[in-house]
Amino acid sequence: ALLRSFYAVPADAFEVRSPERQLYTVARFALAQELSIAFAVTAAPLALIGAAIEKHSESLLRDIRDGTLANEGIDPALHRSLSRGLRPDKARARLLEARIADGKRPIPKHFFPELALVTCWHHAAAAAHLAALRDVWGDVPMRHAIYSATEGWLNIPLSDTNPNGVLAADAAVVEFMAPDGQTFFAHEVREPGRYEI
Repeated sequence: ALLRSFYAVPADAFEVRSPERQLYTVARFALAQELSIAFAVTAAPLALIGAAIEKHSESLLRDIRDGTLANEGIDPALHRSLSRGLRPDKARARLLEARIADGKRPIPKHFFPELALVTCWHHAAAAAHLAALRDVWGDVPMRHAIYSATEGWLNIPLSDTNPNGVLAADAAVVEFMAPDGQTFFAHEVREPGRYEI
């Protein structure tokens, strides 16, 4: 609950079934806040959200000004739930409009000047969407995403240039197996040594 209180977008927004309306919904909630970090598993969702912001900027700013969420393509019960806490925010809409004055593209790069970090996978196949992400989010620092799986978050990246990181030893139980089949916990492995996870 504490972490969720820092999120700009409610988890229910990701239950919108139509991909285009889901992007719109996420964009609507994101634009209502001053974002300091944007994160996704890969670069593609962030690139697509940026494209949705650009495509629907007029409608998105109107929704923020009026305290609404366009309802087409959203299940009525889900729309009611998502709309429950929305309030008109004319000041935020005016601020966003000012940020794209003088013909600036209506993209995250201009809407979120306080954005300090984007985190997502951006190596291997995920790199295919990096150019599109940079086009709309700008030259913000980019950190590789934490490696995760259904078992949990497994590493903590230590640099912007290397996707590897240290084991998040408190996030999951990981056993290491030596070539002879003997197993060890993280605090038991020794150098030199070769292990499989």
